[in-house]
Amino acid sequence: IHDSCEVYMILSGNVEYIIEGNTYKLAPYDILITNENELHNVRILSDATYERVVLNIKADFFKLYDIEPYKKIFTDRKPGNDNLIKGFIVQSEGIYDSLMRIEHYITEGNKKNDMIIRAMIIELLHILNKASLGEEKQDKKSAVVADIISYINKNLSEPLSLDETAKQFFISKYHLCHLFKNTMNLTVMEYLNNIKIKNACDY
Repeated sequence: IHDSCEVYMILSGNVEYIIEGNTYKLAPYDILITNENELHNVRILSDATYERVVLNIKADFFKLYDIEPYKKIFTDRKPGNDNLIKGFIVQSEGIYDSLMRIEHYITEGNKKNDMIIRAMIIELLHILNKASLGEEKQDKKSAVVADIISYINKNLSEPLSLDETAKQFFISKYHLCHLFKNTMNLTVMEYLNNIKIKNACDY
């Protein structure tokens, strides 16, 4: 437990991270965020090189620069839940680059860099909040598609139509098709045909 919020990014290593009893198996560039009250620890699973970047932000930083809403990603969660931001998001949203720039300015050891570092930490917090919200939306979309797949699989023996399936989920046919294609990289009908062919082969 620290007296600060923590941003932890793994670069390499075979590790698990335990936060309030929940275990996260980490891949390169995954980020974990923890607040001052979350008990956390790392479990090293092999002798592979273990590299990480850790940034600790004291509570008064948020007050000093009037950015307390940015603390929500650390505090508006159940302890040990929703701590992970996946590596592909970390890279695509520029979080990795932001952390590397901050590290560069810190390791230079030049006091003149202090204001730049503070500004970059504020920018990082902005990006983290934005990325966290984006991931939450993506998770909700994936959950809807999982429900649609479950519905299709339960009703394979019935004549399924896009209109009827869309009605079951209170969305338009267009939205259903767009959501399914973006998540599965298949159309609904392509998925349905693949399942029918697989079942026929099994039979």
